[in-house]
Amino acid sequence: MKRLILVSSITLLFSFAPAEEIRIACIGNSITAYKGTLANLDLNSYPVQLRILMGEEYNIQNYGVSGRTLLKKGDYPIWNEPAFTAALEFQPDIATIMLGTNDSKPYNWIYQAEFISDYYSLIDTLRSLSSNPEIYVCIPPPAFSSNFDISDSVIANAIIPMLQQIITEKNTHSIDFYTPFIGKGDLFYDGIHPTLDGLWEMTKIFYAALKGDEAIEIAEIKDINLAFNKTVLPTDSSAISNLVDGDIITSWACKFGEPIVVDLGAIDSTDMIQIIFNDSVYYGYQIETSLDNTNWTIVVDKSASPDSAIIAIENIEPIATRYVRFTFYSGDQTLEFIHPTELRILKPATIHAPAITYFPVRRTEKVAYFDLIIVTSSKGGYLKYLFDSVADGLFNDGMGYRLLDQFITRQSVRVENERYYYAKYYSNGFEIATDTIRIDYLSANTIKIKDTGQLNRFKLEQNFPNPFNATTTIHYSLPQSSQVKIAIYDLFGKRVRELCNSYEPAGHNAVTWDGTDDSGRPVASSVYFYLLDSPKFRAVKKMLLIK
Repeated sequence: MKRLILVSSITLLFSFAPAEEIRIACIGNSITAYKGTLANLDLNSYPVQLRILMGEEYNIQNYGVSGRTLLKKGDYPIWNEPAFTAALEFQPDIATIMLGTNDSKPYNWIYQAEFISDYYSLIDTLRSLSSNPEIYVCIPPPAFSSNFDISDSVIANAIIPMLQQIITEKNTHSIDFYTPFIGKGDLFYDGIHPTLDGLWEMTKIFYAALKGDEAIEIAEIKDINLAFNKTVLPTDSSAISNLVDGDIITSWACKFGEPIVVDLGAIDSTDMIQIIFNDSVYYGYQIETSLDNTNWTIVVDKSASPDSAIIAIENIEPIATRYVRFTFYSGDQTLEFIHPTELRILKPATIHAPAITYFPVRRTEKVAYFDLIIVTSSKGGYLKYLFDSVADGLFNDGMGYRLLDQFITRQSVRVENERYYYAKYYSNGFEIATDTIRIDYLSANTIKIKDTGQLNRFKLEQNFPNPFNATTTIHYSLPQSSQVKIAIYDLFGKRVRELCNSYEPAGHNAVTWDGTDDSGRPVASSVYFYLLDSPKFRAVKKMLLIK
């Protein structure tokens, strides 16, 4: 199994076939560039999102520059930009032009008499290229505020009629972004610039225009979790529900080597099983299915290949079953339990939603930090996540669609506040969303373990990740509230950093080390030791820092 929590960098990869690629140059202002610059254009921009829909045979490049005008006498003309020169050197087969919004500013629009002639000049410049590109003149979206001195009345009553004249007289293609967004100001976060959902809607309009389709139909589907709220039986036959309650904050202590059985209540078919943990300990597992709870078929056997992934996803051939049996095996013989937070047994579908969870990192008196972790259930699709501080359905986009298999991002929540997250996945015309998860300050400190029997002793766990090159987390358990001191030492026994020296509550706790000493200076790559010291317990383990 891949170590799904170890994500050190995120790269958006697109592979183009040079011999057959169709080059598209997107020229524009900040609506095109979004939040980027020529050297580092935003991965959330509509040119990037357009690549997702158009496919690998299209080489789509972003030549947008924030604040630029079409008018040569405007405050910041696109003509003077390296991005415009680069667009010409790109020799595009298709050029899209999204300009005019900044021209509506009063100190630019005093040159309105030159708007049409300057636009003609831009089109002629592009058509003089040896690639002789097709030109798409974009009618800009509405301005829902007067931010940046932009005037919607100038756009609607002056610029758009001029653009329509240009489209007719210069015989170009056109794409209307004004009409589809009338009354949809919620898709523009400051009244001018689209949200990520707004960009996705713009992308679909671009796609329809470039492909010649009336619209792009994206089918939204939803996973059916056959295990949700079903009966889960451990070997002692006492029913438990925490593993199938849809709440990743609750978990159960599953003893290594002792199976638990999920009763789906009726025979159904599944092609994917997802397991979410709150531990990063080494473990293996075996998954079996049965129609009668007597005769079992092994569908996944990783009992001899321990790993420490927070999320485990198993794609299997569709199989009919009523009972699914899980048996976990320890990769560390000092451990007795592993703590799954959720078991998901999914009905066969075209695509499945990603799995989403979080991992506590550190806390202060006012803020708790955690890693939001999302892992896709298949390769080749596109992933995004959304968030909000209240569960009112008006979620903010945290990231536009990216070509990713897994994603991890550091997040935080303040005392008495809460955060909500969910992820979306797009592949081949289908879009699917995860369930929404809720995280508050207390739950971001540590995941709640419901089985109190497991906390009958002190325990210091191996740090994770290990080796590490940025930060690592140390988990420990207390059977009762206690004074706790945790410190890092080098190979010579010299204290490097004190991470904790306070009275901590009973239960599962965690601290994080960022590879710095007590004065905040980074330390060198080496083996280090971490010591937990309390009145009734003392333990030490080693870790490896690699830079």
